[in-house]
Amino acid sequence: MFEDKFQKLKNKVQNLEVEVLSDKRQKEKLAENIKNTQNEIGDLENETITYEKASLFLQGFSKQRREQGQAIFSEMGTMALQNIYGEGYRLEIQYDVKRSKPVAEVYIVSPYSDLDENEIQYSSEYAAGGENDVISFAMKLPFYTHISPNKKGLFY
Repeated sequence: MFEDKFQKLKNKVQNLEVEVLSDKRQKEKLAENIKNTQNEIGDLENETITYEKASLFLQGFSKQRREQGQAIFSEMGTMALQNIYGEGYRLEIQYDVKRSKPVAEVYIVSPYSDLDENEIQYSSEYAAGGENDVISFAMKLPFYTHISPNKKGLFY
């Protein structure tokens, strides 16, 4: 009778030891999973930082290039307007971001005004057809010469 109880208790202790070992292995696996997940999170955070830095760099580079393009096109349009209409005319391009997209507004500044001001500025969408043709031609010419630099064109 005592032997049966003793054997049962011995078996129970063995079963509990097996359970403890199983729980230890499970705990080790969980700890390893936690460590791997934390490493993945760290890698993703580093990637995110890298992408954010690259995005900021590209945004700054894009802004710089837009400003350079704005200056070049404004100068070309101004030269074309002044060659045809005379001194005092200017072309101004203003960039803005609307709905996450860059938008360019083109303005023609005329030295003539019926107002007390010296200049009048109006959007190119309201400009006379000839003025828009001059601006359009002035902006297309560099592209044409860049695409086909060796071809003889209007000015060769």
